[in-house]
Amino acid sequence: MDELAKGGAVLKRHYVYKFCSPTRSSLMTGRLPMHVNQENPDYNGGGVDLRMTMMPSKLKSVGNSTHHVGKWHLGETFMENVPAERGFDTSLGYLAGSEDHYTQRLGDNTAVDLWENTAPAYGRNGTYGSYLYTQQMVDLIHQHDVAKPFFLYAAFQNTHFPYEVPSVYLNESIPSPRRVYQGLAR
Repeated sequence: MDELAKGGAVLKRHYVYKFCSPTRSSLMTGRLPMHVNQENPDYNGGGVDLRMTMMPSKLKSVGNSTHHVGKWHLGETFMENVPAERGFDTSLGYLAGSEDHYTQRLGDNTAVDLWENTAPAYGRNGTYGSYLYTQQMVDLIHQHDVAKPFFLYAAFQNTHFPYEVPSVYLNESIPSPRRVYQGLAR
């Protein structure tokens, strides 16, 4: 880890919130969580205000390749809110706050919330989310031109509702429901 840090940037101050979305909004904008998204809902349409520049846009402007994989939940009301419109060269993930880990469906709804860049990712759903996103990251890394700086933003949904996990990660000696949550965190 020390060797990795020597070749990169070491962050010494972090701002987190009691919910995931404001924390990710803070990371993406450099603003305190209370000034973005959840606690500042006056922005028409929700999500990160389109007037705010996000980190991937800044990185892209100085030559970085930028990629998003996994949960977004930083705005989905307008196409201008989706990751591919906020500075990411590529994006594979879901836009809402939670979805079924296996089908990528929104709760009891029949709608699939899985997007690739600016369009629905037809035919990509049906795989456990963490497996799908991990494979996408591996593919992006292998396809990347090492002469260009690379930024990959990965936001796994593991510990988000609904609590679903492949049985291989369940430890039967741990009582339920903690068994499922611990499996999600493995």
